[in-house]
This record gives sequence, C-alpha cells and structure tokens, in this order.
Amino acid sequence: MPYNDILMSLSNINVYDYEQYNAVWCKAVSLEAIQENNPKKKLNDQKIIYECIEEIHMYYTPESWTGAYQLQEGVWQVSRGEHVEIVEEIIKGAMFYRQEEKKAQIEHRDKILTYMEDFEGGFEAYQKASQEEKKRVRTHITNNWYSPANEDDLLPPVDFNEHAELKNEFLNVAFTKKARFYFNKTKVEAQKSIQEEDRENIPAVVGIDDHMAAMMWFNF
Repeated sequence: MPYNDILMSLSNINVYDYEQYNAVWCKAVSLEAIQENNPKKKLNDQKIIYECIEEIHMYYTPESWTGAYQLQEGVWQVSRGEHVEIVEEIIKGAMFYRQEEKKAQIEHRDKILTYMEDFEGGFEAYQKASQEEKKRVRTHITNNWYSPANEDDLLPPVDFNEHAELKNEFLNVAFTKKARFYFNKTKVEAQKSIQEEDRENIPAVVGIDDHMAAMMWFNF
C-alpha cells in the first residue's frame, strides 16, 4: 500500500470524534509508530494489539479513559468472520444508549412542562402553540437544565450515518487484503456487556495488516 494511502486510512479513522461515554470509538495507529517504541523487538500480533492500545491510550483518548489496562490484559481471539457481527453490536450499543437518553430527556421535558406556570397541556399544547409561545417554552426548559437542539421536538435527532461510514472504513477500506481481525468478546458477550453496562467487560475488535492497527470498541 502506498505511504500516502496509509496516511489517508489513518486519517479517515482518527478524524471521527464521538461523545465520550456510551459511544462507539475507533482509532488507528501505524505499525511504524509501534515499532519505533520497540526498536529491537520483532512483534507478533498479540504484542501489536498491546502496543496499539497503548498508543491509542496515549494520543487518542481523554485522560479519564481507563479501558486501556483492561483491554491490554484481555484474551484476544483471531476472527474467522465473527468480528463483523461484534462491530455491529458495538454500533447497536450506541443506538441503544442514545434511545435510553432520549427517553430520559422526554420524561424530563414533560416533567418541566407539567410544572411550568401559565402553560397547560404539556407537549401536545407546545406543538400547537405560536412561535412566540414555543420560544418562551424552550427558554423555560433550557433554564431548567435541559438544552433543546431540535425546535420541532426539543430533542436532538438520532443520526448514525457517521457510524455506517466508520464501519465501512474499518471493515472494508482501511486495511489490505492481508488484514486479520481479533476480538475479545463474542457477539453474545458483547451484547450482554453493553445492555448491562458492564464496564469491566469492554467489547472491542482490532484489525491489523502490514502497515497499521486499529481498534473499534464500545466506550462506557
């Protein structure tokens, strides 16, 4: 793979920046960078995974991120195709938590509307109100620790186009045909961990080829 293509693949993955918690994360590092830190060692895939996580921890995650140590100590199995479904579970997890967040926002919004002075009828009344009245309601909600992003329903829309692009980049574009993938949790384990918010069992997938390594994981 030409060097410029390697840089492009690294950039395409690392440019994504997600919410810190309950979200998909995916970061990539060059094997050249990993080898520079281990100049006298011939690295096998398990060591590459360890060093890849170390690089991601040092340069691409917030200081508060503690998942590196857990992932480095995990058991990584070579994938025979399972990694695709695990990646899908990781993305579904982000959607699950976004939906839960939306439910909580709706409950909070409706509670505030119920106790708002000089306004009756809740959200249905808001939908039928004048623009001036809607503005007054939104100001009231914002002042009560809720920030509406969408004027139609006071909630930010769920848009996972970026996740679809990232999934395609990670699985189909970034690596050469010689790539191999590893996973630390099965599909069922990943699903269970995410649904139960099990922070001690972070599901992740690592891809490696002759030029780079990248990890996609669910960040609690």
